Amino acid sequence: MSRFGFELQGFMKSLSDFKNKPFQPLFEAVSNAIHALEDRKNILGDLSGSGSILITLQRDIQQEPLDLDLSRTVVHPIQAIEVRDNGIGFNEANHQSFFTIFSMHKAERGGKGIGRLTYLKVFEQIQVESCFFDHEREVYLKRTFSCDVEQNIFGEDIEEIPPQDTHTTVRLLQPKAEYVELLRKSGEHIAK
Repeated sequence: MSRFGFELQGFMKSLSDFKNKPFQPLFEAVSNAIHALEDRKNILGDLSGSGSILITLQRDIQQEPLDLDLSRTVVHPIQAIEVRDNGIGFNEANHQSFFTIFSMHKAERGGKGIGRLTYLKVFEQIQVESCFFDHEREVYLKRTFSCDVEQNIFGEDIEEIPPQDTHTTVRLLQPKAEYVELLRKSGEHIAK
């Protein structure tokens, strides 16, 4: 049976830029984290303690020229953004959806199936690490992989781990050159 092919580089060229909304990848990552929390509660009936989403900004703090105006706050460029949640994790359904362009997996929640590609429009690479419970095999698993436009998916690994709280960490790494200054905002500005 024949299938439509897909080239990530070609698709990324056709995707609009996000220069007016450079934090769209962060919005998408947080939206996915919220869905993971909802799924943990609705599907597993569990959200022991409470759901959490932690956003960490890693900045390039290389030495800059001395600025004697002490009234100004220096905002260093962002090198990476990390979004960690304690939701359901990258189970098989979420894994398949992530790698299916225009996936219908979250259509009822307004998902269009391309949000995670905004990551690669603004950032050079993404890394994902997720711990989840596999109900079929009744084991905890850790799934890791990286993506970029040239290599597509690489470093994919899955291994059995001791029982622990489910979670996912998405790291958006190395903003593309045209986005570095657009992303240079304070944490307070980004939160608003």
